[in-house]
Amino acid sequence: MLTLHACTFPKCSSGPETLRLKILSKIDSTDLMTSGYYKMDTISIYYLDKNVRKDVTIQIEKDEITNKTLLNSNDITSKSLEGFKDFYVYLNYKDQDTIFLDVVSKEDGHCTSNPINSFKYNNQVIQLDNKEYLYKILK
Repeated sequence: MLTLHACTFPKCSSGPETLRLKILSKIDSTDLMTSGYYKMDTISIYYLDKNVRKDVTIQIEKDEITNKTLLNSNDITSKSLEGFKDFYVYLNYKDQDTIFLDVVSKEDGHCTSNPINSFKYNNQVIQLDNKEYLYKILK
């Protein structure tokens, strides 16, 4: 007699990674949000869903270690996982940038993870800074 047993390992999953950005001067690495070049209360990220603008929830906070401003979002990575890949960053009335974000779902049989597979800012591939675990945008 053949008996089949169901897997007893609990399934686990982790939500999409948080996208973390710093916007810095390419000349001297000055924090462009803290310095006042960009005003934190005007910055937004959005995507288009059937030509309708949908804002992404972002958090802007001060990094206690580097004293620079971080822009964080879990919402943008969730939207990428849903299939939205192109996002727009409104910095001020003169500066609107683009983000391409590809978050993928990976399963190893027991756990599902959702890492960032690809990140481009204004069509340039940006590598993750492995010391601070964020993407540095130089403008």
